[in-house]
Amino acid sequence: MSKIGCTVARLVLFVASMSLATGEGLAQRPAYVMCTPFVAQAQPAPPTMPMDGAAYDPQTMPEEVAGPVVDPGMAAGSFYPGCGTDCDACCFAPCCCGPTWTVRAGAMALQRISPASGKPNINNFNRHFADFGVGWGYELDAIRHRVCGSGNDVEVRYFGLYGWGGSTNGFTYGSQLQNAEVNVRRWALPWLQVLGGFRWVELMDYLGDTTGIAQFRTRNNLYGGQIGFDAKILQRRRLRIDGLGKAGAYGNNASSTLSFPTLPGFAFGGAANQTAFVGEIGLTGRYAINKHLALRSTYELLWLDGVALANNSLFLGPGVTSNTVFYQGAFVGLEFSH
Repeated sequence: MSKIGCTVARLVLFVASMSLATGEGLAQRPAYVMCTPFVAQAQPAPPTMPMDGAAYDPQTMPEEVAGPVVDPGMAAGSFYPGCGTDCDACCFAPCCCGPTWTVRAGAMALQRISPASGKPNINNFNRHFADFGVGWGYELDAIRHRVCGSGNDVEVRYFGLYGWGGSTNGFTYGSQLQNAEVNVRRWALPWLQVLGGFRWVELMDYLGDTTGIAQFRTRNNLYGGQIGFDAKILQRRRLRIDGLGKAGAYGNNASSTLSFPTLPGFAFGGAANQTAFVGEIGLTGRYAINKHLALRSTYELLWLDGVALANNSLFLGPGVTSNTVFYQGAFVGLEFSH
């Protein structure tokens, strides 16, 4: 980028930061701007002490400094004005060169909350299965920043929960949830990153009697696209709070099966392709331990609409029904950036 291009980039960042100045408390992080060193005009040399008691003569002083003067606020590879030429000096703020990779890993605990189905004659039964309690799992997330020298980040995320299950009133039940997604992220404002990508969600339910005579299973595979945002709400040196939102429309390949283990080959099933919705809201707190490592904790609300659930389908025959299920809980883990 030429000197003019760098100057224009700095001007755009300055105007953007001024326009957001009224949002007190928001982290003033500009969009990533890659720039070659800004070369300033040659500057006068500082005065030196006269030697051997000679009088100071400005005519004998050098008028220019040899070589270009680099503006420390827009040094080579800098992404944040005023961070200086040494990117390693930015210990607790997302400035300067920024990381190339960000990797997150941690444990998660979500509580499944299924609203009443509203269908006649089964609400008393559903009340026993409306609250599955807490399920445990894990999350893995990796982000590659500035892919191919662009302003785009690519994120790959997976989480899975396998711990739901129990028994009540002569029935056993269980459930598991898996999620995988690939997103492209880009800074739209100094404090706002927009994203879009592909997401897959799998939800499986199991319900059977404790004697093992009958088993009912449902399986949902949701495939679709999503859009969303990741906003920086507060930045206080080591502490940062972010807000996340995602929403998307999906095609759900749903199926249900009613089987009788004591009667091999005697089973009923149904399948359907139906439209589904997935929404996600999260609030994340991040505390930097050092310039590479941070603690992360997230409160999350996730909801699926247009899915088949075992407890809402058992008394409706082997067909596929459309239900809504909510999850809420927390992610706790570490974030490593380099």
